[in-house]
Amino acid sequence: QKFQGDEANDGDDTDDVTVGSRTRISMAVGSFFSVIVSVVITVLFIPNLVTTTLKFRRGVLPSLRSEDFLHRYRFALDQVALVYGGMFWGVLFSSIAIGALTGGFVYLLLWESTSGIVLSAIGNLLGLSVILITKIIMSQIMRFTFFAAFYRRLPLAG
Repeated sequence: QKFQGDEANDGDDTDDVTVGSRTRISMAVGSFFSVIVSVVITVLFIPNLVTTTLKFRRGVLPSLRSEDFLHRYRFALDQVALVYGGMFWGVLFSSIAIGALTGGFVYLLLWESTSGIVLSAIGNLLGLSVILITKIIMSQIMRFTFFAAFYRRLPLAG
């Protein structure tokens, strides 16, 4: 299905992707990444909440044994319920944001007018990533190899 503004198909297979298919592809990719982000965040939230609750009940967290318990921790107990709302809305908004960013990126990549700019940006980001990863690896190797040089054997000598 061709939309206004698209070139007519001359039989050339190298024509730009139509607006409708470009939109569908970008929405599908954005939706896929939205679902992945929401699943990952949910999988990380639930064990963290359970672990924190168990630590609180077992006394690992010092809130119940604290001297400030009556004045500091018993204030605004209703705010505990905000955690569940924050978990829900945080997952919802972060997955929508990741989906919109990913879908918008794919849309710009598929659009013939902006694909050159996007590919150039991808190349620059890949080059920057290689340099930064190399720097991090070299820094870690140097830190583990030469850490003893930062400590004096006889600190009061001389």
